[in-house]
Amino acid sequence: MRTYELIDGIKVKIERNRTQIIDCKNMLVSPQKRHDNDKPPSKSNSGKYTEYNYRKRIKKRADKIKELCYNNFDRNNAMFVTLTFDVHSVSGDMTDRKNAHAEFKLFIKRINDHFDNFKYIATFARQKNNVWHYHMICNFDIDVTGNQIADIWKHGFISTSFISTEQSFKNRVEYLVKNMKESYSELRGARGYLNSQNMEHSIVISSWRPEHTAEFKNVTDTIMTESVYNTYSTKKRLGVVRNAVDIKTGEEYEQLIPRIELTDKLKESGFSECEASYTYYSASYKFTDRFEPIVMATRKPKKFRHKKKKSNTPTN
Repeated sequence: MRTYELIDGIKVKIERNRTQIIDCKNMLVSPQKRHDNDKPPSKSNSGKYTEYNYRKRIKKRADKIKELCYNNFDRNNAMFVTLTFDVHSVSGDMTDRKNAHAEFKLFIKRINDHFDNFKYIATFARQKNNVWHYHMICNFDIDVTGNQIADIWKHGFISTSFISTEQSFKNRVEYLVKNMKESYSELRGARGYLNSQNMEHSIVISSWRPEHTAEFKNVTDTIMTESVYNTYSTKKRLGVVRNAVDIKTGEEYEQLIPRIELTDKLKESGFSECEASYTYYSASYKFTDRFEPIVMATRKPKKFRHKKKKSNTPTN
């Protein structure tokens, strides 16, 4: 019975500042059904597998943080903000992540009361006193001062630094990721970052998805009008594989058993090492029209309340 499928395909990842093509060989397609003997170890009998799986999730979080940063902020015009709690100026236990997040979200609500088009992404970690603190990249420009942000934060010390170069932006993005990883042991089953809802994501188009067929052709035809160059290649060990025959249909297929080492016994059964390979290319063509223009947060006009003048007209 076929339990896994290995395919070749091409994936196009469109970001605001780059277009990437990934040539995938021996890519593992997630099965709808698994034979009992092929199931990965459960949490109860394999701490190693659980840890491996969680490390993969951490890497995906890090990649998503970078994706959101590069797709939504001007690399030469953004702000990095650090927010800390003064335990004497806030009610509640700020060593509790839920309490800290609640206060942070109220802060974002107050920001949105003062500014239009505000965007942010934030990560969080504990300080030495065990209280949570936040690091945030946002679309404030240089005219927004630390004192103005502190007045809205209300809960303690803040620091700000204006980002005006691509290298500075890269450094701050890496710092966000580092801050998220510091909370590694406490974020199992939880999100590792917070962000505004109005964020733009990368566009991924895959050759093996039937619903992408027309768009994939249009995109790749467009890409090939300009230069494409190889950037790097990676390999990923999948497990062991052999040629097998489906008992019901008589069809030959590749039988893969994932995440196990190749033993002499498996070799005798016809298995060999199996790995996937990914070759990454960058394209000169940029699909800038697929993203909205980057805008900075703008201060809302003050709302003046006009008191009703007393009428001199006598009432009956």
